Amino acid sequence: MILTPEIRSKFTVFLFLEDLDQGTDLRGHLAVSGYEVFMFRDQDTILSRIKEAAPHVVIFEIEALQTTLSEFVEKALEANNEVAFVPMASVSQALALNEYREYNFAALFTKGDDRDLRALWIVDQVCSELYFQYQNEQLLDQVAEMKRKTETQEARINQLDTRKRELESVEPFQVKTELQVYARAKSKEEIMDAFLHHLEQKCLRQNLKLCALVLKFLPTVQSFVATQALGLDLEKIKGVGARLEKEESQDLMGFLESGKFPAQLIQLLETGLAVKHFVGKPLVLPDAIEALMVFWSPNGILKAEDFENEYMVFQIAYQNLHLARRLNETDTRDSVTDLEGREFYFKKIDEEIARARRLQKAISVVKVSIDHLPEIEQSFGVGNRNAVLRTVATLIKRTSRVNDFSCRTDDNEISLVLPHCPRKGAAIRAERIRRMIENHSFNLSGHRVTLSCGISEYPTLCSSSEELEQTTQQALSFIQEKGGNKVCLYRARQDFKPDFDVPPI
Repeated sequence: MILTPEIRSKFTVFLFLEDLDQGTDLRGHLAVSGYEVFMFRDQDTILSRIKEAAPHVVIFEIEALQTTLSEFVEKALEANNEVAFVPMASVSQALALNEYREYNFAALFTKGDDRDLRALWIVDQVCSELYFQYQNEQLLDQVAEMKRKTETQEARINQLDTRKRELESVEPFQVKTELQVYARAKSKEEIMDAFLHHLEQKCLRQNLKLCALVLKFLPTVQSFVATQALGLDLEKIKGVGARLEKEESQDLMGFLESGKFPAQLIQLLETGLAVKHFVGKPLVLPDAIEALMVFWSPNGILKAEDFENEYMVFQIAYQNLHLARRLNETDTRDSVTDLEGREFYFKKIDEEIARARRLQKAISVVKVSIDHLPEIEQSFGVGNRNAVLRTVATLIKRTSRVNDFSCRTDDNEISLVLPHCPRKGAAIRAERIRRMIENHSFNLSGHRVTLSCGISEYPTLCSSSEELEQTTQQALSFIQEKGGNKVCLYRARQDFKPDFDVPPI
């Protein structure tokens, strides 16, 4: 396997050589190829570093050792038994090293004119084997996890079938028929809408009006925030939420399953919405709490057992879609930033433009580019470049709203899709991100990282998803040509007429 600099950057090499000039040359050759390389002059220091943060490969000369070879190897393996040793030896020493092969001696190379090339070739071979080993272990873990989750889903379906048989004499209930309600749903939002309207029809047959509120759980701020509703004006309550008290968040799953509800949520329902009697249901994924759903009727009293079966089927359908999306994420998500990619981005702006037209709401796109990223890579290496990209992506995600989308759309471009956000609101958001990065301390020997941001908005500045992409790109290119480290809002041509009017903020 030919290793790319991107893959090599994931591996660390320690050098411990007697000749410092040779060590410096070899370190430079390996580092330019992409490896993270550290050179040591003292045996105690390298052994201490192996114990603290073990490398993948240790290249050493026997002449550099201050103890016997066996003592050095034993101490290194005591610190970490997965280190691979690659000695640089003379021809006469090579024969004596055969007895150490069982002690993680992966290979050896002799001194000579082609030393650096041979060392790189050997390190590539060792790291290729490790890379395949890590990939296989990760794949096996993923397969085992998916098998466990599949078995959990099958157990839930069997549980539902058992309950169905128990209640057949009282209430006819067909699992397959219920699952058909969600057959056409392509997203979590569509499954949620299908369930709410399905439940609404059932309540209407019983002469009950149904109201519902979906509050998404945000673990970073330990809060539930309203994102969907039935029988309510969502625009008036969207973003309203309830923060958890300390004792409520300690065992949130147990707290909710015991039938308790956050105190702030109860206050919101009773005071803000005048709801006295309600049914609450946690929406649980295999590895987390997704949301809390609250149901009530203005002209009657709902009981949890009235729609227990329907809720179980809905939750299974929701979890199945979640697992399917997780499986697809390995193909669609960017491995460096953990953001969605270009395909997801273009699909999402098409969907959000259609939604904006339907709701007569604005949608903005912000394109973010790191100034002088090629120079950062050239000066500090691929690993540090990727670390900068990851940090920018993480800060963007931490400051995003629930309904925002962030995607890596080019090597040096992150695009933010901001539904229900007019142009000035997008500019405020972009400037906040730019200042955060400008003031952030990166481990780049004092080098300051800055951003350029381009912004456009539908319907005020363009008339389609294609134009939204193009105009945002033009704004970004313009400000980059002016030196960067600024935010640029696209200016529409004078004769442009928007599809509908929206306030600027």
